[in-house]
Amino acid sequence: MEFWKGKAKKEEEKVARAMIELRKKNAEYEIMTAEFVTSQSERQELRRKIRDLENMLQSRQQQLDTLLKALEEKNDHCDTTSLESRHSYRTHRKARIMEAEFNERIERMERAQKELQEQLTKTQQEARDLMLRSREESFEQKDQMAKMIEMMIALVKGKGPMQSPDIMEPQSRVNHDQDLLYPPEFTPPHAHATQRGYPQGEPVSLE
Repeated sequence: MEFWKGKAKKEEEKVARAMIELRKKNAEYEIMTAEFVTSQSERQELRRKIRDLENMLQSRQQQLDTLLKALEEKNDHCDTTSLESRHSYRTHRKARIMEAEFNERIERMERAQKELQEQLTKTQQEARDLMLRSREESFEQKDQMAKMIEMMIALVKGKGPMQSPDIMEPQSRVNHDQDLLYPPEFTPPHAHATQRGYPQGEPVSLE
C-alpha cells in the first residue's frame, strides 16, 4: 500500500512539474503571440507607409513629367528665337564695350586738356612775370642812364645839383691839390703868372 502511495505521490509531482512547465510554455507562447501581433501591426503600418510613399512618388513622377514636358515646349520655343537672342545679346554687349571705350577716351582727352590748360596758365603767368621784371629793369636802366646824362651835363657845364663833391673839373681839382701842397698864405709863382695874364702852362721868369 505504501508502495502505491509513494508511486502516486511521485506521479503527482511529475504532473505538477509538467503543469508548471506547461504554464511557462503557455506564458512564452502568449509573449510570442503578443510579439507576433505587434510585429504584424508594425508590418501593416510599414506596408501602409510604403503604399503612401509609392503614391507620393507616383504623384511626384507625374509632376516631374509635366515639368519636363513644359520645359521641352519652352526649349523648343527658345530654339526658334535663340539666334535672334544671341545676335541681340552680342550687339548689346558690343555696344556696351564701345560705349565704355568711348567714355574712357573722353576722360583721357579731358585730363589731357586740363593738363594743357594748367600748363598754358603757368606759362602765361611766367611770361607776365618776365615782362614785369623786364619792364622794371628797363625803368631802372633808363633812370640810371638819365642820372648819368645829368651828371655828364653837369660835368661839362661845371655846375648842377647832381655834381658830387668828389667830381670836380680838372682845373678845380689841380687848384685844390695845390692848396693842399702849400701853406694857406703862400701863393705859388705860377699862380701870380696866371693872375697877370700869362697863359697857364707856359714858363714864367721871375727876373
